[in-house]
Amino acid sequence: MKDLGSIFRLESMSLGVLGAVLECVEHHDPNGTSGQTMSALGKDFYPAYSRHLSEVNSAENVLADKRRTWDAFLSRLYMALFGGLALTVPMLIMTLHQSKITSLVTTSVFVIAVAVALAWFMKDAQAKDIIGATAAYAAVLVVFVGTGTSTN
Repeated sequence: MKDLGSIFRLESMSLGVLGAVLECVEHHDPNGTSGQTMSALGKDFYPAYSRHLSEVNSAENVLADKRRTWDAFLSRLYMALFGGLALTVPMLIMTLHQSKITSLVTTSVFVIAVAVALAWFMKDAQAKDIIGATAAYAAVLVVFVGTGTSTN
């Protein structure tokens, strides 16, 4: 049998395609001769194929790391925007419509909405963490209600 490595010229052929062909030959050989083919190719092909796979895996790891970094950034950005809007929007409502009833209703609605959002998005948090965050948020809004409303 001729050396198939020299026939295919491994340096110019896609190692991924050749690897897939060899795996098909190895797993679907009705005559049981794949062992001979594999041993003939093994000395030339497998070291190059292993290098190719390690390069592909390395590139995939770099892309996965970049994806994880981007996803983590987006998660932090969403939480920052949520936190900023959760404080700014009720304060704007209470400032533009200065009455006790508006302030109390706004505070109640936003505290409940933030509590539900925290419970939904903080999947790894314990109940005490969500209660603490909700209580801190409510305290900030209650202070604003107490200092920022008129006696209407």
